[in-house]
This record gives sequence, structure tokens and C-alpha cells, in this order.
Amino acid sequence: MKKLILKIVALFLALVIPATVLTACDLKSVVEGFLGTGENAKHTQHVYDDGVITVSPTCTTDGEKTYKCKKCENTYTEVIPALGHSESLRAEDVSPESGICEVGGTYTLITYCSVCETEISREEKTVAPGEHAYGEWEITKTATPQETGERKRTCILCGEIESEIIPSVFEELDCEDYYAYNYLKTAENSANILYAYGKLVDAAENMRQTTSLKGEGHNVTIREFETAYHSYKCDYPQHFWVDNRYSMSYSGSIMNSFTLTYLLATTDERDQAKAQVEAKKDEILDGIPTYWEDVRIETEIHDRLILHNTYDTTYNAPHTHDLYGALVNGTSVCDGYAKAFQYLLYCVGIQCFTVSGVATSDGGAENHAWNVVRLSGDYYYVDVTWDDPTFRDERKDYIGHDYHNITTAEISGDHELGKVIKGELLQDEEQYFPVPDCTATKGNYFKFFGYTAESLTTDNCRTVFVKEKNNGVTKYFAIYFTCGNITESAVGNLISRPTFDMMLRDVFGTSLFDTPRCSYIVDKNGYIVTFVIT
Repeated sequence: MKKLILKIVALFLALVIPATVLTACDLKSVVEGFLGTGENAKHTQHVYDDGVITVSPTCTTDGEKTYKCKKCENTYTEVIPALGHSESLRAEDVSPESGICEVGGTYTLITYCSVCETEISREEKTVAPGEHAYGEWEITKTATPQETGERKRTCILCGEIESEIIPSVFEELDCEDYYAYNYLKTAENSANILYAYGKLVDAAENMRQTTSLKGEGHNVTIREFETAYHSYKCDYPQHFWVDNRYSMSYSGSIMNSFTLTYLLATTDERDQAKAQVEAKKDEILDGIPTYWEDVRIETEIHDRLILHNTYDTTYNAPHTHDLYGALVNGTSVCDGYAKAFQYLLYCVGIQCFTVSGVATSDGGAENHAWNVVRLSGDYYYVDVTWDDPTFRDERKDYIGHDYHNITTAEISGDHELGKVIKGELLQDEEQYFPVPDCTATKGNYFKFFGYTAESLTTDNCRTVFVKEKNNGVTKYFAIYFTCGNITESAVGNLISRPTFDMMLRDVFGTSLFDTPRCSYIVDKNGYIVTFVIT
């Protein structure tokens, strides 16, 4: 009986409703819904194929992919974002035979797209005698964990080819390049301080409790030892088994010996814990190409650490203040984040160190730790803890970059070095080595990856959204607006416009989200807007 009724209703609907209004799949959904059978669908009856590219994207224009229902003729399309230009370099007004690289001279540098040949820019350049103007590196042999690779680049003026070996594994930062150690080499009475520093490293690695500082031609003062101790603690986050408590024996102002305390009881326990740390280190660093630029490598580690670690809201988890807590236990407070980040960067050959002070947020002021990192010769501040949404709110799948490779001026708005809160009092904290003034901006996350816009417009948002989507960003699309002074009302007004909604559908379509919807978060300084596309 039910089958008969189905046929009657279907025939009636087919007669009174034009075929262009309902497809066969839609008609079946209406009938089953009317009868209370099946899964009353909103296109749930359609079964689409894998799609066919009907319009290929170009460097500057979007493409289109069309999907067809396997049961009926219904189709839908999604936008394939424009590919963007693939930039290459060439020289004009010069020939390889001119010998310009030997004698020097001027030439016109053309930046063009290697795909569509569009000229992007041109500028007059000068090359000094004996120098070259190399193009981009090209990987000719990919490195593997078992074998080195190779990359080459060619001078656009004379054709000279430079090759470079890509290491099979990262080279760890040499202890001679640790930040505080380098400062000590130039400090007053450096011989005494470095002597004490070396004794501290040796004692920690052997888990020796009391170590003499007498003899060997050194009379280390209390102040010199304290400088050595705090420099050592700055440089060696990998000595996570060393407690922050120590004692000194001295006569007058001259040190006799020092005693360290440890968080682990035996060297066997220490070795087992070290093996666990190294295993987690290998897991986090796995697959990061050794030939990437320092900023890209550091960014990948920053993001992976945030996904790996969770802020310890109890403040009492085991090893919450060191890298073992962050890497092995997966939970720590700020200094655990900072020390883990420092250690991981050491493992890929990047200089980094941890600093401390007071940070101020909506919840008030608190003691805090963050990092300074050296990338391509420039120093930047990084606060991995404040970039982790599990500390700031419940957006646990979001990785922030508001405090990623920023300047002294930028971080000083809510972070203050050389301060400590004791009880309810804000006090100055002793500083044993200077912290560099961070002024460079080229390594800033948003500027390095091009996630910036001059002003808050739909077109500017579209440009950055496409770039972020092509780089694998999903859901959270952050843009740094160089104009500043971005307000919540201005963003709210923008996303309420039909043109913005049309842009979202064009960029995201159904490839990421069925019906793109947008909310937003504006940072307190009015520069960074995070658009949450769901």
C-alpha cells in the first residue's frame, strides 16, 4: 500500500511541479518527507561525483570545479582560487659576456611570473666587483634522514652556478653559540666567570652536589659566581633535572664551593627522562625540511609546540616549570613553554633564550617567562604561551601568532623585563646579562608570510584569505592591518555587507565549509583581526 501511495504522490507532484524545480532526488526527498519515510533531506539524497575542473584557474583569475549527482542531473560548482604569480628574476640591459660580475656595474632587475610571463616589477640595481646576483635556490636532490641533499642557484648576470649541500639532519646549536655564554666572553673578569660557568655545567651533567671553586688559579667572587649561575640557567634548559635552589660556601667575598639540588634522585632516572625528552623532540621535529629558512623552521616549531602542549591551569602538574613537563607530560606553565621552545630551537641550530618579567592582561599582572630568538642575525621576542589559545580561551584548535617574532616596542605594551612580583609588591629583579633591543620586523610572522593588508576592505581580506588557504590555513584566518586602529564595530560593519558574504562564498565555497559564516576577534592593539570562518 505504501508503495502505491508513493507512486500516486510522485505522479501528482510530477504533473503539477515543473521538472526544472525539483530533481529526481529532490522529488524523492519531498515524497518521503510527506510520508514520514526515509531521511527527509536537504539534498541528502544527492550523491555527487569527485568533480571535474570546468574552468582552470590562472595566476590572476579563479577557476571552477563542477560536481554532478550520480543519481540525477543536479550539479553544483565551487570556486578554485587563483594560483597567484610564481615569481622569478631576470636581468635586463646586460649580457653574460659583459663580465659585469668581475668588474661591477648596473643592471635592471625584472621580477616576473615564470608561468604567465607577466612583469611584476623592475628596479635598477648595482653589483660590486667580484659579486653575483643569484636567483632563488632550486632543490636538485632532496635530503633524507639517511642521505644529504643538494640545492643550486644561478647568477642571473653571468650564469655562475652555486651549489650547497642540504644536511640530512639538523645541526644542533653549538654551546659556544649560546647567548649568555657569548656575553660572558666579553664581560669584566670573564676568566673567573667562565671558569665557574664550566664548573656548573660539569656538575649538572654529572649530578654532582657540591663542587669546589678553589685552586686552578681562580678566585671567584660571589658576584661572579651568581653571574655564572644565572647565565648557565639561561643557556641550559635541557638540564631540566637541576632545581632552581642552590647554596654557596664562601670566605669573605671569595667562593669556596657551591651545591646544586636536583629534581631527580639518580643518574639512571635522569637518563631515562632524557631519553623520553629526546623521543618527544624527535616526534615534534619530524619531517621539518632542513633547507627551510630559519623563520619558517621556527614558525613550524612554534605551531607544533602549541598543539602539543597545554597550559597547566592547576600550576601544580609535575615538572610544570621545565621542558620535561611541556614535552613529555604535555602540560606546563609559561617557563615550561619557553624552555621547551628554546631547547627545540637549539636542536635545529637556532639561538634562543628565555627571559622573565611581569606580564599584564585583563586578569592583572603576573610573573611570566617568554623568549628571545635570533633569526638570520636579527633578534625577536616570542611568547609561545600567549599564542596558545588553551591559555587564553577555549579555541583549542587555534594557533595564535600575535606574539610571534615581534619587536621590543610591540611587546612592551604588556610585558616588562626585569620585574618580579613578590607577595603584592612589584620589584626590580637583578639582571646578569643584557637583553638585545629587538627592532627588526622582516621575520614577523604576518610580514614574512604576507598575511598583511594596508586597510580593512573586502578585497584586501580576499587576497590574504586565498594566500592563507593555499598555505593550509583553515577556520582561523588572521590578518595584520598596517593602518592600525581597527575597531570591532568597523569589522562588524564590513562582514555584514553582502559583498563580503559573496567573497566568502567565492573563496571558500563548499570546499571547506557548506555555508561560510564569519565571526571575528580584534586584538587589543587594533592591528590583528582573526576571522573565524565556519
